[in-house]
Amino acid sequence: MRHIINISLLYYNQQLTNPQSPLNWTLVIYHKGDYCDDCPNFDIETYLQIEKSRLKICLTPNSVFQARLEVTLDYFKEIQELCQRIDAEFIVVLIPDEGQVNHSLQQQVIEAYREEGENRPFNPELPNGALAARLKQENIELIDLYPFFENSQNDYYRVRDSHWNIPGNRLAADRIHSSIYDRIHDESAGVEN
Repeated sequence: MRHIINISLLYYNQQLTNPQSPLNWTLVIYHKGDYCDDCPNFDIETYLQIEKSRLKICLTPNSVFQARLEVTLDYFKEIQELCQRIDAEFIVVLIPDEGQVNHSLQQQVIEAYREEGENRPFNPELPNGALAARLKQENIELIDLYPFFENSQNDYYRVRDSHWNIPGNRLAADRIHSSIYDRIHDESAGVEN
């Protein structure tokens, strides 16, 4: 089940950020090496270009995003149907991109857009909010991590990497665990009544 959910989220991210490109699955290669939570992965310019590409889905209005959202929702509904057939729970976890919650990075991206003549309003809540609303309409469970990362004063991402650092992974794990635990506890309490 986890693999199906991960694949759909990879698809969702790629299709919303670059819908013209063919689907290109990324092979993750694990290697031996030293982990550095504070070491930058990309130079400043490269990372800014990556985030500019990803954060186009935060520009409004955005007809491409809306069209891709509907296609993505169709896939989520299909996954939900498959899960229901085997009596499995399906919960989508919405993970914010660093550019959605790092205000300094947002400003850099917005400035780069403006330099290129892109003047549409930037709404960092748009992707998660729009998907959450549609998932709710379809009765698909979700855990949206955006508010927990957005409302924090801590830095939860590795330097110029967009992946969580150790505290970011801890926050996400705690919030996911808490959400699932609360749900199980609430369901158990309902059965006893």
